[in-house]
Amino acid sequence: MKLGMVKGREDSGLGGKVIVRETTCKTVLNCSSISDYSLNCYTGCAYGCIYCYARFMQRFHPHAEPWGKFVDVKVNAVEALERQLRRAEPGCVFVSSACDGWQPLEAERKLTRRCCGLLLDYGFQVNVLTKSTLVLRDLDLLSRRNARNGNCNGNWVLTTGTRVRESGVAGPKHNSEEKGPFNAEHCQSTQG
Repeated sequence: MKLGMVKGREDSGLGGKVIVRETTCKTVLNCSSISDYSLNCYTGCAYGCIYCYARFMQRFHPHAEPWGKFVDVKVNAVEALERQLRRAEPGCVFVSSACDGWQPLEAERKLTRRCCGLLLDYGFQVNVLTKSTLVLRDLDLLSRRNARNGNCNGNWVLTTGTRVRESGVAGPKHNSEEKGPFNAEHCQSTQG
């Protein structure tokens, strides 16, 4: 990823102040050992869960801020993906393998939503992993496309409710009340 800071700002996310930077990328769909591909529209995550395995990303994309206090927005993610999809062999895509694609910034940016739509249009299977109830906003897209081609799996991770471990995530009561629609309709859902 080519880092080109276009804009930096502070955003008061659920876990406190988060530094937000806009960056550009050459690619956003990457080969993966977890799945055929992975896709992350953001580097960093405002949730800042202390047990997150994606903290290792700071080795490759150093930041002065600790994990959970920065998010780089790949502003051209949709365009980069569209270019890649013209040549990519359809397969299984793990969406948000190194960040939560439905973290608070996604509400305004809608990059993950738009990329999932493209992947489904091109016949890719989309595997969703999130802690956020914001994914419910995208059920129309995910369930409609899944009904047509069976290409969406949703994995819902419930929070522990411990603010020390998950300082930026909605509590378990909120998540368990909101997950219901994800189990309905056409998307398969797994709780972890």
